[in-house]
Amino acid sequence: YRIIRKDRRVIYVRNTAILTEIDGSPILIGTLQDITAEKQIADKLKERTEFAEAILNASVDSIVVIDRQLKILSANKKANPYPDRDITGEDVLAVFPLIQQSGAYDDVLRALKGEFVHNNEYYSLVRKRYYENFFIPLRNQENVVYAVVVVAHDITDIIEAKKRVD
Repeated sequence: YRIIRKDRRVIYVRNTAILTEIDGSPILIGTLQDITAEKQIADKLKERTEFAEAILNASVDSIVVIDRQLKILSANKKANPYPDRDITGEDVLAVFPLIQQSGAYDDVLRALKGEFVHNNEYYSLVRKRYYENFFIPLRNQENVVYAVVVVAHDITDIIEAKKRVD
């Protein structure tokens, strides 16, 4: 709850209460705990998360983060083939089943082993467009790879212009 104190300061509290009886009369016994600091931290975390998502979604590139279990940890709007569905937590092969046929799946596995992989020209069987792909291992403080960031930059216009010139 939000409470305004006598000194006009706003604080947030959590309450707990139990209903009991004393001498046959019902009474309510409760406590209020000031959780203002907790609320401020949660608000700051929410603000930072929204900011990071806004940056991710502002990118002209498709960006997907895949963990060691091949689950999608994050994906920007450009990467998501299902605009009405959040693909976070889904199996990468369920969302992008054709990557096994294209070699991108092997690139993800290589990056999960710690290798930075750069693919100059990749044709997406899903989007029917050309991409320059980067598979970037993410490492924790112990230097262990826990996920891969896949960045796909659309180069279709460049490839098509090159074909017209050749």
